[in-house]
Amino acid sequence: MIGRLAELASARPDDVAFADVMSARTFRLLHDDGCALAAQLEPGALVAALLPSGVPFTTLQLAALEAGATFFPLPPDATATELRHAFALARPDLVVLGADGKGGDALEDALAEATPHAAFGERLPGHAARAGLDAAMVQLTSGSTGRPKGVLLTARALEAGVGDAAPFAEALAGRALFSPMPQYHAMGGALVLEHLLHGVGVHVEARFVPGDDLRRMLEARVALLAGPPAYFRTLLRLGLFRKELPGLRALLLGSAAAERELLTGLREALPAASLHLRYGLSETFGSLTRADVEAGAPLPERGFVGRPLGSVHLAPLPTLAEPAVELRAAGPTVAEASLHAEGRRELRDVEGFFPTGDVAHGDEGGVHLRGRSSEMIKRFGFRVDPSEIEQLLVGHPSVRDAVVLPVPDPLAGSAIVACVDAPPNAESELRARCVEHLGPRKRPQRFVFPETFPRTPAGKPDRAALRRLLEPSPATASPASSTERASP
Repeated sequence: MIGRLAELASARPDDVAFADVMSARTFRLLHDDGCALAAQLEPGALVAALLPSGVPFTTLQLAALEAGATFFPLPPDATATELRHAFALARPDLVVLGADGKGGDALEDALAEATPHAAFGERLPGHAARAGLDAAMVQLTSGSTGRPKGVLLTARALEAGVGDAAPFAEALAGRALFSPMPQYHAMGGALVLEHLLHGVGVHVEARFVPGDDLRRMLEARVALLAGPPAYFRTLLRLGLFRKELPGLRALLLGSAAAERELLTGLREALPAASLHLRYGLSETFGSLTRADVEAGAPLPERGFVGRPLGSVHLAPLPTLAEPAVELRAAGPTVAEASLHAEGRRELRDVEGFFPTGDVAHGDEGGVHLRGRSSEMIKRFGFRVDPSEIEQLLVGHPSVRDAVVLPVPDPLAGSAIVACVDAPPNAESELRARCVEHLGPRKRPQRFVFPETFPRTPAGKPDRAALRRLLEPSPATASPASSTERASP
């Protein structure tokens, strides 16, 4: 991987390769710093990084790849409990903290035995290579249960993912990308390597500060803005796209299908920009599919995520006229195993495919997602796709996010509950919107408006926390239809 960077360092030594809010590195400096740090790492060692998005994170990741070590990115604000869960999956041989030592107290509490650790910028202490994971990276993910697992991604997976991105990224070589996604997150980390190693200058932000984001985008003349749908919804609502962004030519949304209302809003705000929808999972490096919508082209229908990328193979999918089935993926970017508290678990089925948990159709245009197989709601014997309801609710101007979940119902099997990040007084309009656009079986029976809408570190709605919020207490009976103001 660092060989690609060496070529860029030779061809464009003084161009900005990577920048955070504090500092920037040219291709030559980033390459030289990565090689120097690699000399301090043991091949095969598991190197945990408690680093925010930025120059230190990227330098250490490149160094680990060059040294043949295994890179283990962790949230820099992880609690001692969260670190204990992570270290139960794989014990790191070395831990690197931010230069300010943030996270050190939690780390000390989480380590039951001495593990070498140091702040980035210090001489790294000596360490053994005990883990022997035969992986280039362990991608931590909470999954649907809230308990972490560590996806094992090989060097071959990373190389293939970077290669799959070439047709898109190479067209932006010499230009700049801005990403607010945390680099320890699967999408945020992949975005950096996919574009950096094809000559795109990458600018990252460790936290969402809209005004500062806009300033940095203007200064760097950003050509590509990438992030989750929630980020773009926020920028639209704040009116930031009304400012002049002269270099912006493309918007990249991930890591699942974006609702039609959001795409319409982006098209209206930036009619000259192309839209690109990427779909991927923590169990893969980079995207499985991508839909490229040029400026002025018709917007895709709900759930469309485009064609599989070059190295990706998908199991056959039924047509739109047939019942949807679970999407299964194979190829070098797809992980073969993950680490759990109980041990290593193979991820692929007997045919060599990874079951994604997403239900989909397929046609000559590509893949059409229809929700999560584990999240489909069965009511009166009918299957209801919660994502259809969620996207309808998010299309209302007062709704920042929505998650639709089932709760047990003795008569119907499940009742549909909409957890909405919006003022409670929006309920009547939301019910009317559902009546207008949804059949009777799909309409929520209850609306819940949490005082603080729970989110994951990546900014996505925390479905596990919302499920816990809906669990009935022994003293509380759940009415068939109600509005609730809830505290998580």
